[in-house]
Parts: sequence; structure tokens; C-alpha cells
Amino acid sequence: MKKISVVIPAYNVELYIDQCLESVCVQTYQNLEIIVVYDESSDQTYRKCLDWERRDRRIRLIYNQSRNGLGAARNQAILKAEGEYITFLDSDDWMESTYIQRLYDFIEKKSADFVASSEWYAVDDKGISIKRSLMEMAAEGRDKDIIFTLHPTAWGKLFKRDWMVKNKISFPEIFTCEDWGILPCMILQANRIWVMREPGIFHRVARAGALTDLNEQKIINLLKDAKLALQHILNYAEDTDLFKKNEFILEKYCRKVYDSYSWQYKKENDKDRVSILEEIKTDVLQKYFPEMFRMKNIKCYLFGSFSLRWEFQQAFGNWNECMKHYCFSSVISAMTPCPKVGVKHENNFRKTQIEYDITADMVQTISNDKEEAFFIIDFLEERYGVTEIFNNCYCTYSEALKESNLGNQYDEKRMEIGSYEFWNVWTEKCNELVQFLRQHFAAERVILVCNRMACTYADGLLGQAKEFKDKEKLLQINEIVGKMEDYFIAHFQRCIVIHPSDRYFITDRHFRQGCKPEHINDVFYEHVGLKLYEKIIWQEEQKLRGEIQ
Repeated sequence: MKKISVVIPAYNVELYIDQCLESVCVQTYQNLEIIVVYDESSDQTYRKCLDWERRDRRIRLIYNQSRNGLGAARNQAILKAEGEYITFLDSDDWMESTYIQRLYDFIEKKSADFVASSEWYAVDDKGISIKRSLMEMAAEGRDKDIIFTLHPTAWGKLFKRDWMVKNKISFPEIFTCEDWGILPCMILQANRIWVMREPGIFHRVARAGALTDLNEQKIINLLKDAKLALQHILNYAEDTDLFKKNEFILEKYCRKVYDSYSWQYKKENDKDRVSILEEIKTDVLQKYFPEMFRMKNIKCYLFGSFSLRWEFQQAFGNWNECMKHYCFSSVISAMTPCPKVGVKHENNFRKTQIEYDITADMVQTISNDKEEAFFIIDFLEERYGVTEIFNNCYCTYSEALKESNLGNQYDEKRMEIGSYEFWNVWTEKCNELVQFLRQHFAAERVILVCNRMACTYADGLLGQAKEFKDKEKLLQINEIVGKMEDYFIAHFQRCIVIHPSDRYFITDRHFRQGCKPEHINDVFYEHVGLKLYEKIIWQEEQKLRGEIQ
């Protein structure tokens, strides 16, 4: 059996270090080197670490007289470790007794540079619960999409140590953000990455005194560390010739990090926070990706499901306000304007969308718009079918319409998706839509996203999934949607088509919109959002770069 080094930085954890070290010492995989990197603390952490070093000769204690932080501690251990593999564990966490064995078996089977778990146990005052992401779907072999979905922690993973040393992969020596300051470097450098669907780490959340227990000064320090972490990633990419090969992914990643921290921590009346965020923008983003700030807002029209909206937001974040979304609307209704009808609905957004659908507002708005724009479409809303409200005037029989005062008035005049009558009308109106789009958009500015209904949902336990009771109906809808996409592509050649992988079509039970088949999962939206970013933002930046040069 190959030796595995387990690295545990320790600082002010006298209440937790015993449980942590005991869980490692009793691992069923015994060929371990346990490196505890101790930073000078104000409690009894050091005495407890000494006791454990005497009890188990596999433990090596590294003593630091000053507090250097998690990044520096882990870097020390990487250079001194003797194991063929290396894993990291926070000193207030612990692991299941079989966890290292499972990681070892998995990395040996996959011959990967590193492997990770998609699940872990969250520990708080209420008890222990399994946390699960669907990131394993984006982690097969050489996929770089995982940079956006892999849980950004050092723990819960097993790495080849010589691969890290050979490629000079190190943590940024900061106190927070050191985890996600190294993972992009690893992902871009790796040839093979695999994720297993098993938990094994018990991770304490919201622990008093932890680095994640934030007060105002800690937030300031966090933002400063975030800047240093981004600089660490980009400096590494430049030094190792990874920047040019992965510039598009690096730009999207840095932009996403900046968006996230701005959204969470920016306060207009807090000069210190605003100042550091502005430094990230000018000293990091603008330095490495100048075209990002030379672009004007990109106008986009969205026509289709709410999945399309989430995908757009993953691509654009909070950088674009020029988006108009027509949801609860279908091709037939969009191309058959009707007189206004009095709509009553408890939800103002849905009320407005019904009115847009009935009056064919999309066609009118785009016809009057003289600015260049993108048109992004999917056909999931076609699943509702339509109903005739006047002679040859249709509106979409959506859930929004059914909730309104019009819901029961036109039920008898419905045309359901899949019927012969529906298909005849739909193909006629799709032809009209294609002609309309040709008049107003260049072909490369029309993007079809091949979204689908999910037939299965995750139950959150060990990667298991369950089928919806109406799976057969959902499959039928997906088949018809695919037929519609083929028809659209055949009649609007040279449009951009985004085909998400089939392995993404599973609904996460914990997704914030609930377990519904029209909502997919965060990994899916990241995956499609990345493609939209590439086809829209990145292409526009390249055009600008060409004009500048």
C-alpha cells in the first residue's frame, strides 16, 4: 500500500483536535503519515498535539512560533511530506474510519491526478446532515468546467503529491480564501480529475471563533485575501503557460468570484469594503482582462423557460442589465397578436408575462428596437400547449394563465402539444418566427439552447436518484421539443446551437425552486452559462480586441 500524507493545520482548536486526530489514527487504511502543522495558539492545542505525537508514531508535529495561516501551513507540509498521495483535513473536522481507504481505491482505479467527494456531512448546533452537490456530473476525466462547480475546499480530496511538487502547485499564503486560491491551478494543470459520490468528512459550519465566523474586520481581511488569491491564480497561470490556453475560463472564473464577493459584502456607505472591491476590479480584472471593461452592455432577448433565465444569469452575473425575458410564452402565441384582455393575477410579474404573451409584445418590442442584440431561445414553454382566445388568436396555456382570472375561460379551445393540429399551426408560426428573426438578427446572434425536462431527481443521499411518476409523459415532451429544435435548425441555418450533455438532466431536490422537472440544477446552469459566456461575451471581447489591435 502506498503511503498517504494527511496534513492538519492546528490553531486554537483545543476543543476539537482530539476528535480530529482520533478519526485519522483509526483509519482502516493504515499506511499514513500524519503531519500536524501547529501555529502558536492561546489555548492548549499544542499540549494536546504533543500527547497525540507520543501516542502514535505516524504523527509528525511541525511547530511555528507565529501564526502564518492555513496556506503557509499546508505549503510547509507539502514540501516535508513523504507520502505518494496527500490529503488535507481541517483541525476542527473529522472523518469516517473508511474514508481514506475509499479515496485511495478511487484514485488508483481512475489513475487521476486528484479525486474529490461530492458529498460531506455538515455539523452545526442542530446536528449532522448530508450536504450534496451535483458537481460529479461535471467531472469526468479532463472536463475543465469543474472549476466552477467543484466544492472549493482543500479537504475532501486526495492528490498525487509528486504531481503537485513537479508542477509547483502551492497555496496562497493567506488566512482565508486559500482553498479556492489553489484549486483553479490544480484543475487547469490536471490531466485527469474524478469525483466520487460518497461523503466522508464531518465539517463544522458556523463555529464560533472559526475564520468563517465573520465580523467587520474579518470581512475586510477576507476581501483583501480574495484579491491575493485571484492574483495567485493568475500569476501561476502566467508562469506555467496556462494563461493563454485557458484565458476564457480564467476570465469567467475571476469575474464570477468578483460578482459573488460584491453581491455578498459590498456596502455603498462602507468605504473600506468599496475600496478593496475596486482594487480587485482595477488591479486584477482590468489588468488581466481589459476588454471586459471596454464593452458596453450587451442587449439580450430571452424567449423560453426559466431555465434559460438561470443560464443567462450564470453567464452574465450582475454585469448586464439589458435583458428582457419572455417566459410563459410559446411560438404560436408570440406570432399571433391578440387584442388586450383584462388579466388579473396575484403575481404582478406573471400578470405582465401573460399580457406580453397575449399581445405578442416580443415582436412589437424587437421591431421597434434599433440596437444590436442577441436572441436566446429554448422550446420548453411549448409543453403547455395553447388555447384560442379569439378567432385564430392564441395564448399559451401556461401555469401562469391557469392561475389568472382567464384560467378556466378558454379550456375547451386548447391545442395540446403533440396533437396533429398543434404541430401544423406550430410549424407555420415557426416559419414566421424564423423570417422575423432573419430580419432583425444576424445568424450568429440567434442562440438555441436545447434544454429538456428532467425525468429524475436526486434524493440527496449517496448520489441516488428517483424517477418522476410521470416520466413517460416527460420523455414524450422531450422528444417533441427535440423535433421542434430540429425543425428550427433546419430552417434557420447558421444559428448557434448549445447542446447540454444528457448527464446533466437531473433535478436537484435541494434546488431553491423546489423539485420540479422544468428546473434542473446548478451544475447544469453553470455548464450552459459557460457556453453562453463563450458565445456572447467572449466573442464580443475578441471582436473588440481585434478592433483595438
